[in-house]
Amino acid sequence: MDLNHLKIPERVLIDEAYKRRIKRFHPKRGEIEEDYHRRMTGYRGEKEISYFLDKLAPDQFDIIHGLRLPCPNSDNFFQIDKLVLSTFILPLNIEVKNWKCDIHFDKHLDQVIKIYPDKNKRERTQNPVLQAREQALQLGMWLAQNGFGHFPIEYLFANSNEKSIITADPGYEHIFKKVCTGETLIEKINQIAPLPNSLTKSSLKNIEDALLAAHTPLKYNIQKMYEIPPKDVSTGVHCPKCNLLAMQFNKYGLWICLHCNYQSKTAYIPTINDYFLLIKPTITNAELRWFLQISSSDAANYILKSLNLPFTGSKKGRIYYRPEKNFPFDE
Repeated sequence: MDLNHLKIPERVLIDEAYKRRIKRFHPKRGEIEEDYHRRMTGYRGEKEISYFLDKLAPDQFDIIHGLRLPCPNSDNFFQIDKLVLSTFILPLNIEVKNWKCDIHFDKHLDQVIKIYPDKNKRERTQNPVLQAREQALQLGMWLAQNGFGHFPIEYLFANSNEKSIITADPGYEHIFKKVCTGETLIEKINQIAPLPNSLTKSSLKNIEDALLAAHTPLKYNIQKMYEIPPKDVSTGVHCPKCNLLAMQFNKYGLWICLHCNYQSKTAYIPTINDYFLLIKPTITNAELRWFLQISSSDAANYILKSLNLPFTGSKKGRIYYRPEKNFPFDE
């Protein structure tokens, strides 16, 4: 799995697909819109931090995004937003937020107060520095448990929103050693302690390969997520031009919009993505015909084969599976 490039989280893709395929006044739509907004805010924050991380020399630093690993001493998992690896500095875990508010660190309870001056509102939230520290401890134990030795993991909290004002109680200013903005991130990385014993590039690659192999993406139970039955999900192919569910497949292999006459050979691909995101991770010829609203079994068979999906069974009993890699499909 490629974690060296930031991708839109699958939960965001699921929310987007529901927004395309449930009615405007569906009772779950408000919940989906709220979840989508919150997760997209987080994704934009990670994208902003990635912009600054891209300034690091690629021959000296490797960046892993969204790493999710099993906890060494429990059945739980821990997740790292950004992991910076290098042959000459300590591994760095970065906890990323995109908080559009002022941030105050309270020393008495090691807590954070989010302040919204325009709303005259204050709320307590979990201290992201403590989150980053806990993740770093878990990662250090994981590396030791997997034979890579004992060395400390550095950690930072990075808030990507450039308008936030970050303050701390008097006597608690040392917390700023672990806090940065996007603009100060590279400077903070340059201050990270060197490794006690420098790693070779091959050793670093072994660590990175082991981390990627152990990465365990969160699996979503689509039916339980919002409890939306498949019958509430609109079927058919959206027109890439007018965005209506009005595309019809003809015998020449073309999708033609009955509303604006737009023609395409690949308009069905986003619909396949939506099926795997909203219905289930397997599909049959009959299920493809139902979701694409086509009648020809031969046409459905041709489409399924063109996607190069893994499958089991033969002929009418064949079941195709959503691929682990290269999903969602590109048009």
